[in-house]
Amino acid sequence: MRTKHGALSLLLLSSRLCGAIVLDVPTSPLKLTSDSENFYQVENRSKVDVKAFRLGCVHTENGGKSIRFLFPRSEKAIEPGEAFYSLKSHGTAGEIAQCKALNSQLAVVEVWTGDDGAWFLDVQGAEMGQKSQH
Repeated sequence: MRTKHGALSLLLLSSRLCGAIVLDVPTSPLKLTSDSENFYQVENRSKVDVKAFRLGCVHTENGGKSIRFLFPRSEKAIEPGEAFYSLKSHGTAGEIAQCKALNSQLAVVEVWTGDDGAWFLDVQGAEMGQKSQH
């Protein structure tokens, strides 16, 4: 897989296959994957540039979602089909451990796109705020 940070190939398992460390929300413009607490990757699966995103710790229970913690907004430009990754060895990716300690999963909760669109995770169990074509 190509990334903006060089030719890095990582075999990543979907969060649905590897358990409860991350929650990938299918309607999000960004796909979140990880197969360990040491790194995660967000891939732009939309048709427009992503200019920023925010991760959070999301707890799912009885079909509803609640956000237990919000991380600072990440000002990372990600083109369609491109990915951004974070490695614990680089002093990042500690978000997964923080969410695990809160009995929740790391998830993309907000995305801002280059066409002035925005997407937000609706904590009532549905997604909302899609202004862009994704």
